Amino acid sequence: VAVLTLFDPNVTPKLRQEFMDELLTMSGLCHPNIVRFYGASTRPPRLLFVMELCRCSLFDVLYKPNEGGARGVSWTATDRARTCLEIASAMDYLHTRTPCVMHRDLKSPNVLIACGDDDGGGGVRLCDFGLARARGPGAGTPHYQAPELLRGRNGDSFTKAVDVYAFAIVMYEIYARGIPFMGCSMDELRLRVCRGDRPD
Repeated sequence: VAVLTLFDPNVTPKLRQEFMDELLTMSGLCHPNIVRFYGASTRPPRLLFVMELCRCSLFDVLYKPNEGGARGVSWTATDRARTCLEIASAMDYLHTRTPCVMHRDLKSPNVLIACGDDDGGGGVRLCDFGLARARGPGAGTPHYQAPELLRGRNGDSFTKAVDVYAFAIVMYEIYARGIPFMGCSMDELRLRVCRGDRPD
């Protein structure tokens, strides 16, 4: 298993309740491409998750292929296509639940490569979904954010479409080994995405 520790000496009752709500959501999820959740400790100031141990992240495979757990992971055209299909399957599962579960921070570091065969053939697992809600309505990582979020429209703007946009960025990243508009300032990124520019 893997244990993720979140330490915050200023855990408020509201944040703790949001954490508990997310744990309840996670405990009800069962899909082969979502990281298995085993339990948690909610005693402040440490909040602990106990989850399935995975080999590395998609980010590691893309940008650090010769380091740590990413070393030796097969990354053929078939592997890339399978990775996209498995992420799509997990997102479909989340979005068709009642109530709908939105990831809110889909990106390559939040796509894990499961422990499997020596070639890394254990498939992918999504992690860290939903917990972004506790970080506020602007949650997420700017390069993966949909135009409606970058424009500053929050609240009702967080729909399934926001996750679909982030998934499209992850697919771009899988095939291009980079994200669109990498190296841009936040202001330039916002301008280019909101105006519908295409990456070079």
